[in-house]
Amino acid sequence: MGQSESRPDAALGALSPDETARLRTLHAASSAHAHAHTQQPSTASTPSALLLLQAVESFLAMPPTKPASKPAPKPTSAVSFEVFAARASLLLSGSPADVQQAFVQSVAVQAVFGNSLARMAECLAAYSLPLLSHTLPIRPADAPLGSPGHPASAGWRPSTAFMSLLLAKPRSDAFDEPADTESSSDAFAGSSDFAEWMSQSRLAQTLWQTAMQAILLGSGADGHTHQQQPQQPQQLAAGPPKQQSAILPLDAAVVVQQAVRDSGFDEPQWDLVFSTKQHGRSWTVFQSAIADPQATLMLIRDRAGHVFGGFASAPWVPRPQFYGDSRCFLVSVHPSLGIHRSTGINSNFQYYNHGKQTLANGLGLGGQMDYFGLFVESSFEAGHSMAQPRSTTFGSPQLSQESRFLIDYVEVWCVKQQERDDRLVDPKANKASILGDSENMAFLEMAGKTVYSKQLRPDVEDMAE
Repeated sequence: MGQSESRPDAALGALSPDETARLRTLHAASSAHAHAHTQQPSTASTPSALLLLQAVESFLAMPPTKPASKPAPKPTSAVSFEVFAARASLLLSGSPADVQQAFVQSVAVQAVFGNSLARMAECLAAYSLPLLSHTLPIRPADAPLGSPGHPASAGWRPSTAFMSLLLAKPRSDAFDEPADTESSSDAFAGSSDFAEWMSQSRLAQTLWQTAMQAILLGSGADGHTHQQQPQQPQQLAAGPPKQQSAILPLDAAVVVQQAVRDSGFDEPQWDLVFSTKQHGRSWTVFQSAIADPQATLMLIRDRAGHVFGGFASAPWVPRPQFYGDSRCFLVSVHPSLGIHRSTGINSNFQYYNHGKQTLANGLGLGGQMDYFGLFVESSFEAGHSMAQPRSTTFGSPQLSQESRFLIDYVEVWCVKQQERDDRLVDPKANKASILGDSENMAFLEMAGKTVYSKQLRPDVEDMAE
């Protein structure tokens, strides 16, 4: 097994007392079931999450072999704790190249996954994503009602769109582009690609670290203890329950959350400030909802079933020109999954205007006037996503099925509220007099109430002068 088994003392020294105790418990269980790991071959019906667990357990219990020797027979006795701990340390903190050589290409793991990196990646995602669900700032769309997060159900698997993104060969970052699912040359495929895949994909790194910490140390991404077999996450802290998205599933939510973090926003909880289900198709209500947040995530489902949206890093303020910064991005959720960031070609990040005769009325991100990467018209019935073949600002493809789309559903999330300095706010600014509200004054007079101060207050027109 090379370096990982030649220095067991160093491996143990890198672990805390609690982690060492956890590994001793796992080693004892492995010793008691040395035969069971090899007498239960995986089948097509074996849940994906459990296949990863089976592969790790088999690797930890596999007898040491010399690099030049033939594959060892199935184990008949447990390995020493030192070897067991050294292998665990390798999985937790070893380099991708060492993990590929020792773990991925081992007899135990090849027996489970063969030479398919795609199969291993699917099992890794099936195990880790449910553990990541309770670190999300929202409840994903596929979280069942009444539960704090997505359960690690036996039959749950990540979507095809997520797997395409996970195995894509990125140009610079694992979140830049969705893979071309029709071109195998754009995706990592065999187990020999493991080290390169793990080195280049931050998404793969997150899934790997989450799974190994949960399996070996009993803790997930939140630092809380979990069982070896993934269980339904529990609510971690007291406070208001997280709101649920209607169109953002678990795997896409993990990708979007990471992209928002990369833009410098890491709020523990987002607020659903607008949805057409709750607020209807009112442009006025929509404008009011987006007035206060510092940063927002807008998600749209068109009538063809495509789901997409955009993240705005600056407050939405009506202006006759583009504004914003490169922290903005567009996102495609379904049928493809991808984050589309600034190309640096232009700075046309955010646009918001209404009530103008000579300018586009609505809200947009990227592209150019009347040819936006994503645009929602102020009628709140339609929009467009222009790209031939990609939008200049974000390098995004056409997000909707047709370049001009009809809106089926919209939700807007407040990622972060604007920070206000109360010392700079006029305490009288929000104390409006009823004298300035003609409708309320009319009701008072109809009720027979005399407004004596009416004669003492100058007309609004006079005040304006």
